[in-house]
Amino acid sequence: MARRLVYITMLIAAAGCSGGGGKERGEFKEVIEGGAPEKVVEKLFEELSFGGGKDYSELFSPLIPAQVREAFLDTFRTKREIVRFSATKDEGGGAEAKVTVKYIYYGKGADAPSKKQLGEEKLTLTRAEGAWRIRRLGGALDAKVEENIFFACLNTVMDASIAQEMYHGSSGRYAGTTAELGKFTDIDIGQCRELTIKSAGKKDYTIVASTLNFVPCSILAASEGVIPTKYGECLER
Repeated sequence: MARRLVYITMLIAAAGCSGGGGKERGEFKEVIEGGAPEKVVEKLFEELSFGGGKDYSELFSPLIPAQVREAFLDTFRTKREIVRFSATKDEGGGAEAKVTVKYIYYGKGADAPSKKQLGEEKLTLTRAEGAWRIRRLGGALDAKVEENIFFACLNTVMDASIAQEMYHGSSGRYAGTTAELGKFTDIDIGQCRELTIKSAGKKDYTIVASTLNFVPCSILAASEGVIPTKYGECLER
């Protein structure tokens, strides 16, 4: 296992020597492209330990909605003052890595206990386009993220289905390519891992899509309708 222990007092002293100061967007490029997922997490907690309100979005997957990311960060900004932390990367390779962060903190707020407390976060990072970014946060927040990703692809499939009916109304047949559908509406294929028209004729068509969920879900569309229409139905398969 790769393990680093970071003492916040040392980091603050180092920051004082370097002069500190705000940083512009793109400051985390070296970290996320450095090839060590635990360093991405270390950088996040290092920055959070200073209590600043910086833009940390670069450290997170763009698949995580801003409001979910901010809900996670606000836990530390408003409720916890980190004193010390360690990040441990689980063994494994490929484009996915799990990192466990254990930290000692003081609670913030009038009702917070005065003694130090121990906290733990289990984060999952994925590597895409040469960069490691935090993809899963753990707990209920992940459910919100996955549902959001599913509906983004579902809406795209439904847009394609509506465009198919418009195409059929004008030509008497269904379109065989998404490019043809683009004449009637914009089809944002990037909201899905894959979206293809498997078959098309005068009476029916078949669209097959795969979502960008952590565990991809298949969506099927035809003239009779689209299935599934709820993320929970993906989990039941």
